[in-house]
Amino acid sequence: MRRDKAKEAEGVTTELQDALEELARAKGNLAYLKAKNGAVGFTNRLAQNKYLYFIGCGDAVKIGISSDPNARLETLAAGAPGKLNLIAMIPKAGNLETECHKRLAHLHIHGEWFRRTSEIDTLIKGLSK
Repeated sequence: MRRDKAKEAEGVTTELQDALEELARAKGNLAYLKAKNGAVGFTNRLAQNKYLYFIGCGDAVKIGISSDPNARLETLAAGAPGKLNLIAMIPKAGNLETECHKRLAHLHIHGEWFRRTSEIDTLIKGLSK
């Protein structure tokens, strides 16, 4: 009797693990689709009127959006490990943030922070034209 219950519990555990893995895959697919189409499209229309900013700290660059990059710089400075500087702010380009993050994924450090290279400097020059 105990053996039957143990096998039954083992089967339920396996089913739950499979369901959790399937849920994780579905969640990832949903995030991808939102980024590619729908929800981000709406967000991008709101973001397009904001600045795309590049804030530097040592060898790192934060790429984000804000309606007031100077105020954002001050907010970030409070918890920064070093001196921050506003490298660039491109008006009405906030909708390009996700594209920049994807393009520079190989330089990603954490969150919206990327390793600063000449590739980022070239990107900034191209966007600033």
